[in-house]
Amino acid sequence: MLKAVIFDDAPIVIKGLQQMIDWSKYGIEIVGSATDGNTAMDVVKKKQPEIIFTDIRMPGLDGLQLIEYVMDVAPETICVVFSGFKEYDYVKKALKLGVIDYLEKPITIKNIEEVIVKTLNKIEEQKQSELSQTEQLERAMIELLFKGDKAEGKWQKQIDQISLNPILGVTVLSSTKKLSWKDGDQTTYFVQELYLENYYIYVILEYDILTSYSEILADELDLVKAIIGVGRTSIKKEGITRSYNESVKALRYGQYMNLYGFYYYEQIKSEDYISDDNVTIISKIREGVTQLDRESVLQYFDSYIKMLENKWLEPDIVEREVLKVIYMVIETVQEKGLAKSKYLFMNYFPHVEIRQIKTKEEMKEWFRLQIEGIMAGLNNENMNIHPSIKQAIDYIEKNFGKSITLSEVSEQVDMNPTYFSYLFKEELGLSYIKYLTDIRIEKAKKMLEKGEKVTEVSEKVGYHTYRHFSEVFKKKVGVSPGQYKK
Repeated sequence: MLKAVIFDDAPIVIKGLQQMIDWSKYGIEIVGSATDGNTAMDVVKKKQPEIIFTDIRMPGLDGLQLIEYVMDVAPETICVVFSGFKEYDYVKKALKLGVIDYLEKPITIKNIEEVIVKTLNKIEEQKQSELSQTEQLERAMIELLFKGDKAEGKWQKQIDQISLNPILGVTVLSSTKKLSWKDGDQTTYFVQELYLENYYIYVILEYDILTSYSEILADELDLVKAIIGVGRTSIKKEGITRSYNESVKALRYGQYMNLYGFYYYEQIKSEDYISDDNVTIISKIREGVTQLDRESVLQYFDSYIKMLENKWLEPDIVEREVLKVIYMVIETVQEKGLAKSKYLFMNYFPHVEIRQIKTKEEMKEWFRLQIEGIMAGLNNENMNIHPSIKQAIDYIEKNFGKSITLSEVSEQVDMNPTYFSYLFKEELGLSYIKYLTDIRIEKAKKMLEKGEKVTEVSEKVGYHTYRHFSEVFKKKVGVSPGQYKK
């Protein structure tokens, strides 16, 4: 019988898996369980299981730390993790550490049985064949990149089997495309290829320090059309993890520029981007917003963009500087009471939207749209909202849970529907439908935060089918109603 253990901070999950699965028919015996990481570690040491089912998040030692320990002392152990909502980064790291599969909660009998079969097949594969030297080197390299010094010994052992000469330097490259390399010999270099997270990693072991990586490409770069990030060369094996991280940052910068070629980490400035000119321009933008001077704001906006473009800045820093300006503008509008409507920034999450942007041109276009959109929503005449629109807002506030149409609301304020639609958008800066949707979603969020059932909330805010409510909610908030409630 194979020995297995189950670790989860919820006792009901452990009990359910123990009782609802006929483990004996798979030749498996559950020999231990735990609800926290420290106890789980003791169970592993004592029982030495062949299979571990573990939650990623647990009190004390978490699932990832437990898996790292297991992979170091017993790499043949099969590990399966349970994950909750928004734990994809943890799951990716777990898979890189050697986990064979993960189950997203809530766990079903069907899913766990499928994983059991997959686990048994994996164990059988391990018995039938041993890893080739290339596979062993690849696994050792992955562990080195993600674990650093802890995995250095294993990697060095594999390298010594293929390298007869001392390694003088190690450089890591990240590429958007698969590259072909000229064969190196025992006196020049050796290239190891990995594929991780939608890009290719090339670890170049240099026996004689190279001056140009393009010279050892078998394919012409203009034919490959690849974007390649190059980390700094590390002396011997020290700092290889750093070189890997730098190559990924350089790659992202290349993708941001949207031009193929080599991007060296040394060229990219990662320090804080603050200068007197920067501060002056931001101050002028703020002044233009305060004076409701759209042309002035856009003029200084263009100057700000040019200043950013003249620097070799990491995309993360560009994002941060752009968000600083946007939130400064929002803060100014709110402080001075310049918005036509108090709902101007309802459900507006620029820090979420900006993460979807990949290139410099997309960033410029998106940034300008944000500034123009905010300026369009300002009350250029500093007037109060039209009395009929105020009346309409009050009616919507009292009846948002009903199927209220634009025609119905316009009739309540004794106004032509077409004119009402036009006036509503002019006064509030958004359409009737968008306004009603925003109100409903805001009300729904408050109800969910209080613990109300999703289906009941759906009806209370005017959606009579859960599917429609869920689609609208996820589009606005970024997660489903159920996930938001959790």
